[in-house]
Amino acid sequence: MNWKEKLAESKSLYARAKSILENPEATAEEKATIEDLMTTAEQLRKEGVQLRDLEMTGAELDAVITKTQNDVHPTRPEDGSEFKSVGDMLTAITMWSKFNQRDSRLRWYSDEDGKAVGTKDMAEAVGASGGFLVPTEYIARLLSVMAESNFVRQRATVIPMRRRSVGIPVLDQTGTTAGQPHWFGGMQFYWAEEAAEKTETDAAFRKIMLTAHKLIGYTRASDELVDDSAISLDALLTGEMGFVGGANWMEEYAFLQGTGEDSPLA
Repeated sequence: MNWKEKLAESKSLYARAKSILENPEATAEEKATIEDLMTTAEQLRKEGVQLRDLEMTGAELDAVITKTQNDVHPTRPEDGSEFKSVGDMLTAITMWSKFNQRDSRLRWYSDEDGKAVGTKDMAEAVGASGGFLVPTEYIARLLSVMAESNFVRQRATVIPMRRRSVGIPVLDQTGTTAGQPHWFGGMQFYWAEEAAEKTETDAAFRKIMLTAHKLIGYTRASDELVDDSAISLDALLTGEMGFVGGANWMEEYAFLQGTGEDSPLA
């Protein structure tokens, strides 16, 4: 059934259900059919409405396509006239390829004998066929391998200094006696029985000198480079991949391998 027939059948079923409901002499069997009648009528109504909308939408689209074709080429030239512009030619090609609207101005390229030869397509994959016209894409982001994170300094005790050197008293933890703890500056701990004589031990101290060393990172960049660079050169040089990162790396290396000559002692 088409949409008109479905809607007509739906209307008929609704009318039948209404007549049964309004009839005071209707039997119980007839009243029991009312719900089924209404369910079937509603289903037919929905299907009819959907078919009607689809049919109307299709007709509207056909009208739009026809109007578009007529607007682009109200009359297809048959007199062999030439295209007015490249855009006019591309429009004719599109209308022929998409809507099969032929244009007499579009002709296959022929050789000297009049035989049609294969067409040539321009593509950006081949330089001579148009690829040289497509600029390469540039991403304004400098790629690099990130340096390892600083793991010694975050565990160190940082001591501010007002002068180049500072003296610090520390526990003497240089003992080498086997079986004795050296962390307590020489104080010894032992087990003993009740009322046993106690042995006195004292902590030993010493002084260490901390001497500051200078770590230098130096580079030069012109004002023009700083202003015109596609990436933020200032942020790069002062960030993790610049002076900050370089200082962290040198510190880590000195903390682990430093000799104490012009650099920290490991």
